[in-house]
Amino acid sequence: MPRTALILLARTGLLRLASAARVRQWVANGGASSPVRQQAEPRQLLVDVSVIHQHDAGTGIQRVVRSVLHHLQTHPPDGFTVRCVVAQSKRPYHYAQKPGQPGAQKVKVQPGDVFLGLDLAAHLLPRHLSQVLEWKLAGASLHFVVYDMLPLTHAAQFKAARTRHFQRWAQLLAMVADSLLCISHSVQVDLQHWLSQNAGLTPVQIPTRVIPLGGDFYKDTQAAPSSPSPEVVQALSQLQGKHWALMVGTLEPRKCHAQVLDAFEQLWHQESQAALVLVGRPGWFTEQLQQRIIQHPQLNRNLYWFNSASDAELVLFYEQTTGVVVASLAEGYGLPLSEALVHGKPLLARDIPVFREVAGEHAKYFTDDGPAALSQTLHGWLTTPRPADAATNFQPTHTWAHATQSILQALGMAAITPAECECV
Repeated sequence: MPRTALILLARTGLLRLASAARVRQWVANGGASSPVRQQAEPRQLLVDVSVIHQHDAGTGIQRVVRSVLHHLQTHPPDGFTVRCVVAQSKRPYHYAQKPGQPGAQKVKVQPGDVFLGLDLAAHLLPRHLSQVLEWKLAGASLHFVVYDMLPLTHAAQFKAARTRHFQRWAQLLAMVADSLLCISHSVQVDLQHWLSQNAGLTPVQIPTRVIPLGGDFYKDTQAAPSSPSPEVVQALSQLQGKHWALMVGTLEPRKCHAQVLDAFEQLWHQESQAALVLVGRPGWFTEQLQQRIIQHPQLNRNLYWFNSASDAELVLFYEQTTGVVVASLAEGYGLPLSEALVHGKPLLARDIPVFREVAGEHAKYFTDDGPAALSQTLHGWLTTPRPADAATNFQPTHTWAHATQSILQALGMAAITPAECECV
C-alpha cells in the first residue's frame, strides 16, 4: 500500500480496523527502500517523556523515567543525540521545551533515528498514530517500554477509561513497534499472550526483551529538597524506637493497603506500638480508604500517610524503616522490592510470581491476608531480630546505570560505561 494511503488511513482512524499483521505488512512494503541520511547530523534517540513533562506525581513509573533519562543524558550512546519529546492530546509530538528556549518544534526524523517510548503515554500515543507511522515509514525505529498489562488482564481494578486507552495503546504497539522492552519476565509472558490472542503476532514478528529495573536513587540537587519537610522530620522522630513497616505505592485496590491496615488494627487492639507508614498518592476506587486513614484515631501516632513525598524523603523512610511490606495482588515488577533490598531492609511480600522473580529468597512471603493471620505474620516479621550481616546479603543485580545499559543494548546501541548512582 502506498505511503500516502497508509497515512490517510491512520489520520482517519480506519487503519485500526485492519489486523495488526496486515498493517505491519503494509508498513514493511511502504517504507523507504534505500534510506538516505544526512551524515553531518548525529542520529537522534527520541525519548518520550510526555506524562512526566506535564506533571511528576512521583509514581514508580515516573521514578523509572527520571532515573533512566538521567543516565541517558549523562552518558548518551555513541553517535546519538538524546532528545526528549512530548505529545499532548491535541498537539503532536514536539521537542520538549526548556525554560528560556524558543517555541518548541515538531519532531523531524531521518533514517536511523530511534524513538523510545519510555514514559507510559497510553492515553496520548494512539492520538498520534499517523505521526509515529510517518516516522517509521521514513526509516526511524520505534521501541516501547511495557511496564505491565494489568489494565487488560485485571480490568476490574482500573477505571474503564484507562482500560480503553490501554487497549488502543497495545493495538498501536502491535501495528508499529520494532521491539518491546518488558520490565520482568512476568510482563513478557502476559504481553506475548496478548499479542498472540488479540493481534495474531508471534515473538518473531515483534521481539520482546526483559529489562530489569534498578533500585538506587541518584542525587539530583535540583529535584530533591535540601531538607525533609517538618512533617517528615516529626514522623521519623516519633517513630524512633518503634517497629514500623513502610508501604510505597499509589493507593489503589490491587495494592491492598486496606488489608494491611486491617492487620495493623488487630495489633493496635492488642496494644502493640507497631506503626505503619504509607507513602503514595491517592488513587482510584479508594475514596473510602482515604477517609478511613484521614479520620483514623491512630493517625500521626502509629499510622502515617505521606501523599507527596520527594525522592529524598522516600530514601529517609527506606533508611529508617524496620521493613517494607509489598502486598499487591498483581504488579508488573514491584519497584519497592528492589528499593528496599538496595537499602538492606527486610521484605514482607505477597506470594505472587513476579515478586518471587524480583526478590527471590530475599523476602518473606505471605498468602493469607485475613486480619488475624496477617497481623500474626506482621508481628513476627517486625520483631524477629535480624542477623548482623543481613543488610549485606543482598547484592542488587541492577542499578539504574545497568538498567539503562540493558536498554541501549536492546536497541542495538553502543552501551554506556556503567557508573554507579550517587545515592541521595
